[in-house]
Amino acid sequence: EYFVGPYCAEKGGGIFLGLFTDDACTNFADNDAGKDTYYALANNILPYSSESIVSMDCVNCAALGNVYGDDYYVGDQCGAPYTSSGKCEVHLSDSVVGRNMQNNAACHYMEGIHIASEEGLVIVRKRASGVANFFIFLFSCSFGFFVYYAHLLHKKLRMKQSMSTGQNQNDKKSAFFR
Repeated sequence: EYFVGPYCAEKGGGIFLGLFTDDACTNFADNDAGKDTYYALANNILPYSSESIVSMDCVNCAALGNVYGDDYYVGDQCGAPYTSSGKCEVHLSDSVVGRNMQNNAACHYMEGIHIASEEGLVIVRKRASGVANFFIFLFSCSFGFFVYYAHLLHKKLRMKQSMSTGQNQNDKKSAFFR
């Protein structure tokens, strides 16, 4: 029993179809994402096994608005996703957006990501927080101090035990450095 399902490209730049041996689509049917097994069974190439299901091409957003063909507007294929998307219009002028109508709700989120266009990957920029760095430093120093203090207490305890067992005065120094 085989299952056809989507999987992400190795670096996340595309979504392909593959042939799997389980219904969770986690185990490929062969070493070539199930392409060879599908071809052997169906005598045909598995669709979207070599090209991504999701296109990286631009979509024309202009839609014809009247019978004469000279009035354009933004079509639903672009207008609906734009309306529901997060926006950072901080660099748009009032003449483009409208006076005091800028939507900057997603600016903070967008500042935290960087898109590497050649692979289509989203890479999160890591920023060091001063407060976090301070507490990491403080915790590290405290941990080191307590390890050192535990080591000293352990040495003293061993020295007391060796003294109580009756070793002579000359062995005190050697007991301390064990």
